[in-house]
Amino acid sequence: MNISVLFAQPTKKEPDGKIEKLSKELDAIINHDAKVEVIADGFGWVEGPLWIESKRMLLVSDVLNNTVYKWTPEKGKEVYLEHSGHTGTQPRTEELGSNGLTLNHKGQLLLCQHGDRRVALMNASLDDPKAEYITLANEYKGKKFDSPNDLIVKSNGDIYFTDPPYGLEKGVNNPSKAAPYQGVYKISKNGEVALLVDSISRPNGIAFFPGEKAY
Repeated sequence: MNISVLFAQPTKKEPDGKIEKLSKELDAIINHDAKVEVIADGFGWVEGPLWIESKRMLLVSDVLNNTVYKWTPEKGKEVYLEHSGHTGTQPRTEELGSNGLTLNHKGQLLLCQHGDRRVALMNASLDDPKAEYITLANEYKGKKFDSPNDLIVKSNGDIYFTDPPYGLEKGVNNPSKAAPYQGVYKISKNGEVALLVDSISRPNGIAFFPGEKAY
């Protein structure tokens, strides 16, 4: 396989990059002669890449433009979902779109929404996306989240996500910031929200190690 790269600004030349493997286990999924290549550009700022094997498509959040884009080998880059992170009528600047994307065990799209400051489920099928959402979590003990950023779903259906201040206008100086910390949270299958960590100043990406320990 080759390593695909998405560029925010248009580029006329191939990226000057290389693949460095720190573990031999990567040889099972990345060919020794894999190359870095540009597959799409012209974005504001891309985050949250999600490859959906059953649809043979890649989804990415353009955080600045409040849009999720789709890329397929057949058609390249296309708009997939507008108003992906901010659905309100109050004007917003800076990082207002969705960020992290993933699927739950039912194959439904989950989004970390900076503008709406919540983790949400798209209430539509992957084949007919719509800016209609169900809020899964938007606060903890009455305090509004800052800007949920990345998320992952455990085998039992629990959702883990990070909540840094990046999506807040003026960051930690935003007067609407509710909690005095940045958190890593869990949404249980019953919808209960639990704070797992409050000691990281800028929690960002999240993943499971073998055995499903969250790091």
